[in-house]
Amino acid sequence: MLSSERSFHVKQRSLCLGLAVVVVVVVVVVVVVVVVVVVVVVVAAATAAAVVLKLLFAIKKSEGKRTGLNV
Repeated sequence: MLSSERSFHVKQRSLCLGLAVVVVVVVVVVVVVVVVVVVVVVVAAATAAAVVLKLLFAIKKSEGKRTGLNV
């Protein structure tokens, strides 16, 4: 009887350890995905801001040429 109880506890411990490893892997994958999404959003926002600023500068420059003002 003791041998089967010991076997049960070993199986239970290995199952718990396996579950802990799965949880850690899932948490790491979620964190990596969140970091990648944040980096992509920041890069997209910076690119959009650069494009908008470039367009605004071009509009301002073209208006300056039309009115004769140097900007």
